[in-house]
Amino acid sequence: MNNAELKEALLNKKPVIATTMDGTELHCRYVSGITYRERNGNISVHAEVIDRNGKCQYNCDPKQIRYEV
Repeated sequence: MNNAELKEALLNKKPVIATTMDGTELHCRYVSGITYRERNGNISVHAEVIDRNGKCQYNCDPKQIRYEV
């Protein structure tokens, strides 16, 4: 997701899928937050997603998130 899509996902609370580094797909309830940090003079963006059970929060690269169809 790009920045605009990520903000939209934060507001609409639709289910998303986050793909891990090893290719595993995590089916999540929704995007619960967006984190912006300064790293070496650049802005680093991470998305926070909530798992299906609502008990775990994951921080992901927004490029690894897409809407569940």
